Amino acid sequence: RKGPKGWEPLGNYRASEVTGLFRDQTFQDTVDEDSYFSLNTFHGSDRMRRGVHQLDYMAPPLRNIPALRHLTCCWVDLDGYNCGLDKHDLQASVMRRAERGDIPVPSLFTLSRGVWAVWLLKDRLDPEAPVRDFPHAKVYGLWQRLQRCLHERLSDVGSDKGSQDGARVTRI
Repeated sequence: RKGPKGWEPLGNYRASEVTGLFRDQTFQDTVDEDSYFSLNTFHGSDRMRRGVHQLDYMAPPLRNIPALRHLTCCWVDLDGYNCGLDKHDLQASVMRRAERGDIPVPSLFTLSRGVWAVWLLKDRLDPEAPVRDFPHAKVYGLWQRLQRCLHERLSDVGSDKGSQDGARVTRI
């Protein structure tokens, strides 16, 4: 989360433990304070030391490119206010480009001051699973090409070039 003293890494949850988290009032109070989550999944946090700001029931924070386990989606962070566009203009612009066939139709949007357009990725052999980042050099390289292409096709409506890495977080 972003606190009064800057970034405070809270930790992470295993994917198998995500069900029902928002019923926990402590977790809810924590995420109500400008909290963020990773778009992709990581592995190896069980080998990390506990962090200073970590909540008792969470594993140590781990969010870096070498620890990527699954690439769950591609996205663009559209800061249209830099181009004189509001969130509704941005969403309409993305959908018009999808209708023309310039980009695929996004799986979902998140709206705040700007817009995040998100395309969920599925494993070709197991459509219920995300794309596994293995072998890393090959898979991550293809994913980066997709990210760059989406950014380039939406750069004129405020796509943030700095939000393309696999360790990116976004607000809850």
